[in-house]
Amino acid sequence: MKVLSDKKPRGTRWMKFWIYGLLPAYVILHTSLQTIGIMKVSRLYELSPYKPLLYTFMVTVLLLSVICGLHKRYPSAWWQNMIGIAIFFLSCVHAALSRNNINETWQQLINVGLIFAWTIPNIIYWRNRKDLFTCADSPCIQKTLCVIFGLSLFYIIFAFIRSALQHLFT
Repeated sequence: MKVLSDKKPRGTRWMKFWIYGLLPAYVILHTSLQTIGIMKVSRLYELSPYKPLLYTFMVTVLLLSVICGLHKRYPSAWWQNMIGIAIFFLSCVHAALSRNNINETWQQLINVGLIFAWTIPNIIYWRNRKDLFTCADSPCIQKTLCVIFGLSLFYIIFAFIRSALQHLFT
């Protein structure tokens, strides 16, 4: 008698592309473009580039800790990745909706729809692969990556709240 298995083997092609292709490319592009943009704007308006550069550095550190954790398949890295997807989603929605031009309403709705279309399948994909992240070796490294991620996330949230309050009261 043939026994049917409830669990099919999970494909990991997207996960490998995510860990070794998409995230490293995003780190390189984000860091280089942000640094170039910050330096140009700071020279143009004679502003101090240190706070924006620190923010860019923290985002880079956050992403590098996620890449290292995903590579080692740490369970904490799975959570960090989900938090990273959520931050990306919220920042994209905020950027799409922050325009004040009423004529761009349809464009804003289309942008938010595209962001949903990208985010929801990724969340479903990663939720279905949570069981792949069970590596328990090197708890010291795993804890260090968690601390680095937490500190970077705290600074990013703090900078976002500070920026929102500045825009609110000006």
